[in-house]
Amino acid sequence: MKSKTPKLPSVLIFMGVAGSGKTTVAALFARKAGAVFYEGDDFHPPGNIAKMRAGIPLTDADRAEWLKQLSEIVVRALAQN
Repeated sequence: MKSKTPKLPSVLIFMGVAGSGKTTVAALFARKAGAVFYEGDDFHPPGNIAKMRAGIPLTDADRAEWLKQLSEIVVRALAQN
């Protein structure tokens, strides 16, 4: 007989435009679910942060290292289940 308790995902990513409340919602969700919360902006290199503060849009090349770091976190989380 299958369990009626839904299985929670190992990784959940909250995405959206700047200022939409992603951090607030994700942090509250993580706290209630007892999950680990990572703030994606914490993984930007200093050059990206300087560009964003200056209102300069990031290019795909700017995001490459940032996405690599985030993907490594996801891969580790999935491996640890």
